[in-house]
Amino acid sequence: MGAFIGKLFGGDVVGGVSKIIGQFHMSPEEKVQADQFKQFLIQHTDEFNQQMSLEFSRLAESDRASARSMQVSIKSVLPPLLALLVTTGFFGLIYILAYHEAPSGSIQILYAMVGVLGTAWVSIMAYYFGSSSGSTAKSETLSNLITNSGGKK
Repeated sequence: MGAFIGKLFGGDVVGGVSKIIGQFHMSPEEKVQADQFKQFLIQHTDEFNQQMSLEFSRLAESDRASARSMQVSIKSVLPPLLALLVTTGFFGLIYILAYHEAPSGSIQILYAMVGVLGTAWVSIMAYYFGSSSGSTAKSETLSNLITNSGGKK
């Protein structure tokens, strides 16, 4: 998440500010103000990135919670059916690759399918059983860092 601001603005923000400062002819007072702004950016980039990471974690958890509550309210059989199909496909493909020889031209496609199905399976597990304890610990740590640094939670 450390490069979030850079990606958001299309590059290195602090370096860009330094470059702009160097390109313009400024009075000494303006140069001091620009340097102060650069220092402000440097100091607050980490805090902003921590806040954004925490907010993304909250959004992901909220998204899962709303999907679960929708599932409870409409009682559709489609999500569990899809989960069962993806799980069966994932482990079935692993079994096939482990105990049978794949055609020589298809092995890369099968490996790609294992990756795609594995990613989908992890998402399904997060939906049905919640996020990992490591993710929860990360969210709590970020929350504590932001609170202790004086940022708003």
